[in-house]
Amino acid sequence: MILVLGTGRSGTSTVARLLHTELGVSMGTRFKEPDSANVKGYYEDLDFLEINTDETLGHDLRAERISHLFATKREPWGLKEPRTPYYWSIYREHIGRDTKIIIATRATHLITASLKKNYGWDEYKALNVIRDRRRVIGQLVQGFDTLTIDFTGRRSDEEVTRILTNYVR
Repeated sequence: MILVLGTGRSGTSTVARLLHTELGVSMGTRFKEPDSANVKGYYEDLDFLEINTDETLGHDLRAERISHLFATKREPWGLKEPRTPYYWSIYREHIGRDTKIIIATRATHLITASLKKNYGWDEYKALNVIRDRRRVIGQLVQGFDTLTIDFTGRRSDEEVTRILTNYVR
């Protein structure tokens, strides 16, 4: 399994897209639709996204649904859903030490500007979400095999594909 983590607007969609289209890693069968904020697509598995965003689910029902989804997946597969870290106590039960974790990052000011432009967030909200997500991810990945890809500078799809190929294979 490959887990893609990062704050929104940091390059996670690029990583997930290239894993899916270039390396043959199934990132899902139903994806969040592309839009003006992400014209090439988010590559977020709607099955996981729907579970993670359904605020009516209690812990036990959420855990049951996540367990069911994990049971249906076949290697090679990956997951990119930004809220995964917030339900780590559930996901952790299904993520083995052999899971490869890819963290997409980008300079804070660039993420902030993108969140403001694409989602209308103010700087305070953007910075708080970025700090919180980075803190949580940093705690979760300790002891795992991780790769961090910095998207602060422009990276071509070919360059990112080479980096991913060297890490995943």
